[in-house]
Amino acid sequence: MEYWRNDDGYNWSNSKGAAPVVNLHYAALQSDKPIDEMHVHQILGVGNHSKEHVETVIQNLKEWKQYVCGWGGTQIKMKMVEVARRIKESDFTAAIKFNGKELSNFLDIKKWRRNPMVQKEEKNRNSMYYMVYGYWEENQDWDQFLEKKNLEESGWSYCAKSKKAVQGKCQ
Repeated sequence: MEYWRNDDGYNWSNSKGAAPVVNLHYAALQSDKPIDEMHVHQILGVGNHSKEHVETVIQNLKEWKQYVCGWGGTQIKMKMVEVARRIKESDFTAAIKFNGKELSNFLDIKKWRRNPMVQKEEKNRNSMYYMVYGYWEENQDWDQFLEKKNLEESGWSYCAKSKKAVQGKCQ
């Protein structure tokens, strides 16, 4: 199954049941743009691309974008639980526990936060702030780490030529 191939080397192929090997265009799954015909033509470049081919690429990109967004959301929630577990009782913060127990999942954080007493206490608000904002501000390369992790786990990579071209426009 070949997702698409053009002269610039964008070759997304799958050989006999193996996981897809995806050499992804660097701008293919942008979060701030819809995946539509115009977007696909920008990625594929100038050429005579059949309507069926473009529709297949659109469908694949939409599925991949949905997968990446879901995967990313799960990773962020897991990290928030990890961060919450590491917050200790101090003069500034409160240890985050739900029903007196260590948090086991993101739903426990949501349940903890809904408690009116938790919202009233400054230490709890400080703990919540750190979990939601502070950790991410301290670790500003978290998105790049997750991007790299997802590419490795998915067997995807960026087409070097497209990455260089897109990054060159940002400088």
